[in-house]
Amino acid sequence: MTTELWLLFASLPIYALYLGAQSILYRWHHGLWYAQTARDAEGPPSPILGRAERALRNFFETWPAFIVLTLIAHLAHQHDQLVF
Repeated sequence: MTTELWLLFASLPIYALYLGAQSILYRWHHGLWYAQTARDAEGPPSPILGRAERALRNFFETWPAFIVLTLIAHLAHQHDQLVF
């Protein structure tokens, strides 16, 4: 397996960390019952929950590009220092 694919697989636990932290903080702040609803009326914001949601959104903005570029580098067989 190439280094590019190892980096891609290594990004999966980072994704799980961001998603898990945001969902745990959301349920801790709003409660489990509110998390199961349609969330029509948003509760008051929490600074730490807001930070977790922004971090998750930032990760979602850059992760798809990382996935595409990593797969392109792997399929093009470009295993040089520029890719790393």
